[in-house]
Amino acid sequence: MIQAVAARHVVVGHLRAAIGAALLVLAGSIFFHRDRSPPFEYVSTDIMPQPVQEGGEAHVTRHVIWHRHCDGEIYREIVKPSGQIALYDRAYRPFPSHLGSQSATSTFELPTLILSPNAERGKAVYRGRVRFRECGLTSRFWPIEIEFQEVEFEVVRRQ
Repeated sequence: MIQAVAARHVVVGHLRAAIGAALLVLAGSIFFHRDRSPPFEYVSTDIMPQPVQEGGEAHVTRHVIWHRHCDGEIYREIVKPSGQIALYDRAYRPFPSHLGSQSATSTFELPTLILSPNAERGKAVYRGRVRFRECGLTSRFWPIEIEFQEVEFEVVRRQ
């Protein structure tokens, strides 16, 4: 009888330890998922005017929904139809002033020679990424990187 009670205590102790370990793993995975989740989601990216002239201005508007406050580094570039990078912009930006739906517009002046010499028009690409290092505990050691939506836009030779 004493052995049965002792065996039951051992089984109950192992069961409690297993349940505690499972709860700890579950809580850790929930925390990790929350800590690593992107602080915003893209809705769309617009480039105006369409088409953009060589040497002209391109206005890029990104529509996003912010879920939490994080600061980050932003890397943006315009890629020529030939595949070469025409413009590159890197900056530290505080994000965001408030949560929810937001739009941010950047203006780029395209180089005067973005098209190949024999082309009158071509497709360029706007792309970039954001790297967050101060967005939770893990991002200090393992930054959260979010790729921008790549958007093609047409470039025409300046008349």
